[in-house]
Amino acid sequence: ALGDQDPTLQYQPKPVMEINVQHPILKSVRTLIATNEKDPVAVDSADLLFESSAVASGYGINDPQGFVHRLTRVLERSLGAPE
Repeated sequence: ALGDQDPTLQYQPKPVMEINVQHPILKSVRTLIATNEKDPVAVDSADLLFESSAVASGYGINDPQGFVHRLTRVLERSLGAPE
């Protein structure tokens, strides 16, 4: 019944994700995608940017394993490690 609910859970604010379209990373990703929307670096970067922003804002992500694989690919590229 309604009276059995924990009152502290009734007024929890919803997480808010804010996107700063002027951020240099977002601008770079937009340029990559505009150049070639199928570029794997652009796709991984855009996905990681969205997923990391979601996590930082208090949301969950649908595919944590995919997130880890994308993050690993980006780290390998940036460090020059073999993929």
